[in-house]
Amino acid sequence: METSVQSNVMVFDTTLRDGDQAGVLFDEKQKVIIAHALEEIGVDVIEAGNAFSGSFDQQAITRIAREVRGPIICSLAICKQEAVEAAAKSLEGAAHARIHLYRASSQEHLQKVFHGMGEEQYLDDIARHIELARGYVSDVEYSAEDATNTPREFLARIGKRAAEAGATTFNIPDTYGQALPTEMEELMAYLCRSIPAIQEHTMRQSTHNHDDHGLATANTLYALKGMGGALQQAELTINGLGERAGNASLAETVMTARYRKDHFPTVNFDHIRTEMLVRLSRVVSALSGVVVPRNTPFVGAGINALGTGTHVAAQDRIGIRSGAYRDNVPQDVGFGDFDIEFGATSGKGVADVYARRLGYNIPANELIPFTAFAKAFAETKRGTDCRIVTPDEYRSLLFRYFGIGIPIVSTEEKQFLRATKNGQWEVELTIADRDGEKTYMGRSEEKQGVLQAVTAILHEQSGLDFEFVEQWEESDKTQGERSGSVTGVTIRIGKMELQGFAQGTDVTETTVRALFEAVNKAKLAHLTSEQ
Repeated sequence: METSVQSNVMVFDTTLRDGDQAGVLFDEKQKVIIAHALEEIGVDVIEAGNAFSGSFDQQAITRIAREVRGPIICSLAICKQEAVEAAAKSLEGAAHARIHLYRASSQEHLQKVFHGMGEEQYLDDIARHIELARGYVSDVEYSAEDATNTPREFLARIGKRAAEAGATTFNIPDTYGQALPTEMEELMAYLCRSIPAIQEHTMRQSTHNHDDHGLATANTLYALKGMGGALQQAELTINGLGERAGNASLAETVMTARYRKDHFPTVNFDHIRTEMLVRLSRVVSALSGVVVPRNTPFVGAGINALGTGTHVAAQDRIGIRSGAYRDNVPQDVGFGDFDIEFGATSGKGVADVYARRLGYNIPANELIPFTAFAKAFAETKRGTDCRIVTPDEYRSLLFRYFGIGIPIVSTEEKQFLRATKNGQWEVELTIADRDGEKTYMGRSEEKQGVLQAVTAILHEQSGLDFEFVEQWEESDKTQGERSGSVTGVTIRIGKMELQGFAQGTDVTETTVRALFEAVNKAKLAHLTSEQ
């Protein structure tokens, strides 16, 4: 058979059917939202449900068929006349309709479930139902459930009979997720050689794989590879949703085929808008209530996060398109650039790059001691809800180490700012810097306020001759009444103006915190300039 690069693999998404029946149970509105998103990403077939399962799925399929006009809309139907009729009715308004018939084909099912049904009886039965479905729609798929436990010779006979009866797609499910990739590749190659309709491109070959042994994506890719030049279809779900351990993930299958074109030259998903995969994953996760683990390939939050030196160096110095991450580019699936995460196990390489991402260059002779300082803070986050150092926390560490320090967090026992008036304002400022906590004392000039006293302290401690330009505040209506206002200040050093911001309910305290941020920015800019 032909093995050259060929047309795209047809993507059959069964999130709304196989994914739904795994205890997810989307409501009608959620199904419609996901169907529109699947259409937008470029999915070819949407299996919207099983009309024979009840009135809910009938209504949902009918609505999707009416509203989603680009892809083929499909309903599952067991080989029963009533099921075929229910599917046909629900699809009446579809621009492109498919009925997906199925019946288990393994000898165990024939003997124990179908009460000793013989192979010829099985073939006659599926042919009759395929012909019935063809009376309603021109596109009929047939699935031999439990195909990987069915003798391959019998599968070939099923495929031939299905084609003769009018089936346009022949699907091979690894229903219990037990096959190996090499077995799927060999099985598909055998069927493609053995079924004339597949060789003649009058029937499409399809694969559907469950993930019970963690091989659904690999089995799908190798099944497609085994199809060679046949018309191909892959049955997938968003986030791998599905019965038991789930199905092959659309994102994993599509992106692995794209990145490893050297190994899967006939497996093309070029029509799928992969830059929308992360967004689609988040939509389905939110609507299904099934959280996407951080370490999920391609769409998990950790896929574009780097936290150790060798990985950061590979991205920062080599580049992602031609270097170590050429087969994992976050932008290809809808993320931004790689996120750098500093944590307790990070080293100086991560400390350096993280600082540069925030706009600061750590002096070479200070990189090792600063890294030790930052790691000591990161160690305190072990076991907490957020175990990495956030950008705001890292910026504060830079201010503590290279700047004038930051005001401590006020508690009932200790306030960072104390002010008393004895003719003049006398203030105490408690801050944290690289050496720990320190308290500074200051006082205002006659008829001046607290801010003037704080400014005098900052002039002395920073060594910077800055001018206080302005202060403003804006009510933060997005965070609720208790969050207070956002206060901003601007200072000037020569021709350079810098701003600081803080949020809180006490205007004086937030103004002082904002002033600290502005002066720290100036201090770090001054230090960088000297280097």
